[in-house]
Amino acid sequence: TGTLRQLSFGVGMDLTELVSAGAAVHYAFGTRKEVMSMRDELVGIGEDDESYRDETEFDLSGVNFTLGLRGVITERVEVGFAWESQLNATGNIETSRMDDAGDPIAPYDGEYRYPNAYRLGLAFRPRTDPRTVFSLEGEYKPWSEFMDSETPRTDEVDQLEDTIDIRTGVEHTFYNGMPLS
Repeated sequence: TGTLRQLSFGVGMDLTELVSAGAAVHYAFGTRKEVMSMRDELVGIGEDDESYRDETEFDLSGVNFTLGLRGVITERVEVGFAWESQLNATGNIETSRMDDAGDPIAPYDGEYRYPNAYRLGLAFRPRTDPRTVFSLEGEYKPWSEFMDSETPRTDEVDQLEDTIDIRTGVEHTFYNGMPLS
């Protein structure tokens, strides 16, 4: 369980009448908590008790940024491209695990490195009255580049799969000015 939150600050500007650019800085922070437990039901039948409960809490934070470009193809068609850099989130890991001697493991540093994200978008505004806007967005994330200091993914079998997300949207504005998405 846990939550990774982001605070962002960005700016955008028109470079020409047809091209705009933008940039944003993101500060990510949060805590990830993992609980693993096992109850050995065979205790008392000559077996060793192998029951355990392990809690690990990872308090992490990091900074990354996004750069974007928007271009006007015609008065009704716009395209955009954005690149989000890798988020390198580091922090302190506290665990209730015991080492081989039965002593608690001292807190130690951990790291997640999330992959880059690449986004491409298209907006189409046909001549309709009232106004309607159609949009299409694609995002590619190479999750195979994700790195975790707790679970090194050195073998190709252990790596995560890259993803492509496609999103579509329609926004219709009624005669009274109220939009519906």
